[in-house]
Amino acid sequence: MIKMELENLKLQLSGGKKKKGKGKKKKKKGKKKGKKKANKLPGARYVKDMNEYDMLVELVKSGIVKKLPPANLKDFIGEFNYIHMMMEDLNDRPREPSMALIRQLVTEYIIFPLGSALVRRRIPENVRAFLFYGPAGTGKSLVVRAIASETRSVIFDISPLSIEGVFAADRKDSEKMVAMVMIAAKEYAPSLVYIDECEKLWPAKKKKKKGQKK
Repeated sequence: MIKMELENLKLQLSGGKKKKGKGKKKKKKGKKKGKKKANKLPGARYVKDMNEYDMLVELVKSGIVKKLPPANLKDFIGEFNYIHMMMEDLNDRPREPSMALIRQLVTEYIIFPLGSALVRRRIPENVRAFLFYGPAGTGKSLVVRAIASETRSVIFDISPLSIEGVFAADRKDSEKMVAMVMIAAKEYAPSLVYIDECEKLWPAKKKKKKGQKK
């Protein structure tokens, strides 16, 4: 209490100059933070004159926002691999998941958090990106359709086949498309940004042989 009273006396004698100085510094900090946030998203400068609805309309016209055929997660048929579960060794690398385990994980980590704000708040680690891999015809696209049907999400399809010839004039158009997708997906949540055959967008780098120049 004595320290607080001394501080108050000092402020009264100095005429409250310290408070004004602190207030000015806070305002400057706020301005700097706002500028950083505006520049985080690539291509944001190309869509600053557009609102979220105009972005959605343009994405619908270009075929990026689309309605996939409805599906149910029960259509992804398969049971638990009980033999592998009994033979599982914690020190060894995890085995390939069974169909039933995939259904369970999709429900717990994607459908529940995407469809419920309460679940998102209660889950400590809210994962936002998922990769499904496997041979053709194993049900990867079926799972995505089921997620969209269960959560009634808006689909933003930026797969190579969907964006071929669209917003592909130069790098500016590509960055503009990404910015519109991200802004519209956040505004019209729940949303799914779907990338089929993503290996075509991000090809793996070839390992160079010994003695080969970089």
